Amino acid sequence: MVIEDAEIKLIPKEDFSKLLFNQRDFAAKFIKLMASNVADTEQHLIDMAYSSVRYKVAQAILTCPRSDQDSSQIQISREDLASIAGTAKETLIRTLSDFKKEGAISIDGMLLTILKETALQSIPQ
Repeated sequence: MVIEDAEIKLIPKEDFSKLLFNQRDFAAKFIKLMASNVADTEQHLIDMAYSSVRYKVAQAILTCPRSDQDSSQIQISREDLASIAGTAKETLIRTLSDFKKEGAISIDGMLLTILKETALQSIPQ
């Protein structure tokens, strides 16, 4: 499942192996990309394990793709946002309610609008 529209293409294993083993530039860039993804994933897992729920929810909101028409709007289900934040749906809903009371966001169904991005960015880990 993807959050944004995506296009997936299948590359035959033989073609990929030839490209990887015969093109040094491609191989070097691919290895760097994989290493970077591992480091990013490791940091994300550490954040999920040790960060506060408020921080995780704020980061999930800030990293979600924004609407093309309004860069402060996000359209996402509570289940998907909870999954991104690494928390239970019920916990997410309570945290969103807190953010709404604090004036950082507004909520209308599945549409979440960021009102004070700096408030979400400044939530301590």
